[in-house]
Amino acid sequence: LPITIDSHFDDWTSEALQHEDPTGDGSTVDLRRFAVANDEQFLFLRFETQEEIHLTDDNAISIFLDTDNNLNTGKQFNGLGAELEILVGWLTADFFTGSTWKSVSLNDLHFRSQPTVSGNLFEIAIGRNALPDGLNLLFSGNAIKIAFKDRSSGGDWMPNAGTVFPFVFDNSPTPSLDLTDLKK
Repeated sequence: LPITIDSHFDDWTSEALQHEDPTGDGSTVDLRRFAVANDEQFLFLRFETQEEIHLTDDNAISIFLDTDNNLNTGKQFNGLGAELEILVGWLTADFFTGSTWKSVSLNDLHFRSQPTVSGNLFEIAIGRNALPDGLNLLFSGNAIKIAFKDRSSGGDWMPNAGTVFPFVFDNSPTPSLDLTDLKK
């Protein structure tokens, strides 16, 4: 899908893989739903919360990515072996490679998010060719698993405990955008 990180969500069509979470199962932030898509350069995530929050400030939401689709590597969480945990409210991430964890910046992930103000609907891009530690490719395969968690006491999980959300990258070429010529 051709997705643009611009706080306009009309480019998220029904072709994006989606998950809906039950209402009212979060104590601080109720995680509601998310969608996933990709193009040649980025993995795109769109997610919604019940409450209005500021995504990159003062929240305990983590995004877990099992980037090699292997339960036996990375941080064990809800059926994933996550090589990446993005702590969006703290503007940092932890990357697992081999047997060590390394704190990395969101810039190392080619991370982009919108809106930059508070809201309850967000879109994120993560670079498919990112080298978080400067050496190892973030996405080593074509299949991944994704999970969200509010790390507050009694916080919500999405998908809920015991459920995994798999995603396989679509490597079809993305249609080019129609450019508008602006003449004087």
